[in-house]
Amino acid sequence: MFLDELNAAARAFNITLDARQSEQFERFYRLVLEWNEKINLTSITAPKDFAIKHVVDSLSILRAEPTLDGFASTEAFFFAPERDIIVENGDDKMFLDELNAAARAFNITLDARQSEQFERFYRLVLEWNEKINLTSITAPKDFAIKHIVDSLSILRAEPSLDGRRVIDVGTGAGLPGIPLKIFCPSIRLTLLDSLNKRINFLSTAIEALELDGVKCVHSRAEDAAHSELREKFDVVVARAVARLNVLTEYCLPFATVGGKFIALKGSNIADELDEARAAIKILGGKALPPIEMTLPNGDPRSIVVIEKKSPTPIHFPRRAGIPDKKPLSNSLLTGVRRLNQRTIDKAEFFMEVADIVKDIASD
Repeated sequence: MFLDELNAAARAFNITLDARQSEQFERFYRLVLEWNEKINLTSITAPKDFAIKHVVDSLSILRAEPTLDGFASTEAFFFAPERDIIVENGDDKMFLDELNAAARAFNITLDARQSEQFERFYRLVLEWNEKINLTSITAPKDFAIKHIVDSLSILRAEPSLDGRRVIDVGTGAGLPGIPLKIFCPSIRLTLLDSLNKRINFLSTAIEALELDGVKCVHSRAEDAAHSELREKFDVVVARAVARLNVLTEYCLPFATVGGKFIALKGSNIADELDEARAAIKILGGKALPPIEMTLPNGDPRSIVVIEKKSPTPIHFPRRAGIPDKKPLSNSLLTGVRRLNQRTIDKAEFFMEVADIVKDIASD
């Protein structure tokens, strides 16, 4: 709408804008609206009013001075390409230094383009963090290690994601999905989150970072897993803090048979893995030995990899709230094993399992 209003106003004022100029004016308009929520820049924000009362009114100076070519004017600053107007401050430089140091310590090599995108992503998160709660980790070193490098640690479990279909469940600020996309541009990424404000941030970040092949979905995992997204992904990733037996019910239904669910967890994962045995088995998965590692700051981490061996029974995940309140337990697995001993074939077995699940879901 803004571009339509701007072009109409410009034509009425006998001003011709090329595609590059229109793009820059539109970007300037969006920046003003974004910053206007934090500091009072202007009360004129409607597209038509902004186009006429700010942009065209500013350009009316050309009636008095038709050519400003060669003049050292402030307009040259505002309408220069974005990469030329970035003022490199101490925090930006510090973040890039910390990021590159952490990446080297983790045996990750970043090219100039990736470093630029990560630095821009960091600034976007800080900017939006003042409006919505994205993260409490904002210091340059902590963000570089605990968000970027930690996200890329998934590559320890799946070294090549080229061309793979990946979904980040409960992505929040786009972690680990966006760092993975920056490092592996060819992945086909879906970012799933239940909060629309975070989806708005993610959409802005994807555009600002010029990331192609990324889809944002506003939905709860329990609902999305019963949509067209079910069993459509080669790799499912999550950094959520939920216990593994709950997280597996949310995530494994998205994986195609032969795919993987990769969860980034803290240390001492043995108890969680044991607790999740029933969930993993019933949902069609098989857990591989966890990958233990240490981040460059010394923090221990565990990567849990669950292979999808068979389709997830249609009743899972259960409706919203049930997986948290009544996690799949190992006692249920014992009941399922008893059923398995007296069934004739797999189809009959899963029919009986479905009856158990119906009883659970109706509780």
